[in-house]
Amino acid sequence: MPNEKFRYPVLVGFGDANVEGTIYWSRYFEWFGKAREVFLFYFCPDFLALYKSGLRIDTHETNIKHLSPGFFGDKIILEMHVGEIKKVSVNLAVDFIREADQKKIAEGWQVTVFTNCEGNLTPIPPEIREPLLKYLAE
Repeated sequence: MPNEKFRYPVLVGFGDANVEGTIYWSRYFEWFGKAREVFLFYFCPDFLALYKSGLRIDTHETNIKHLSPGFFGDKIILEMHVGEIKKVSVNLAVDFIREADQKKIAEGWQVTVFTNCEGNLTPIPPEIREPLLKYLAE
């Protein structure tokens, strides 16, 4: 279990669901990406300065497993934690929880790599590495 989870709420709206009322599969990836950005700004307020100095964060690999449908009007909570931290990469894990019944409707992960503005791999800066540790799965 992670020491701590980062929670990001999403309300499923008209543009998120198909005519049957179920969530489009691509929305899970979009929400995960947005949650990652909010997560970074939450624990690293100086992230924008790091970006301006040349740091880049690229999604190297990602996966979402759909367990049960979500529907228009659902409130979904993305619960994120860190699965693994390496020298130049972080594996982020996420559970998509429907708030009304606390059912996990999807789960996923993404491997994020850190690069410089030329695209070369670069070590994770301490300003990012240190705060990530409290979200690391034990």
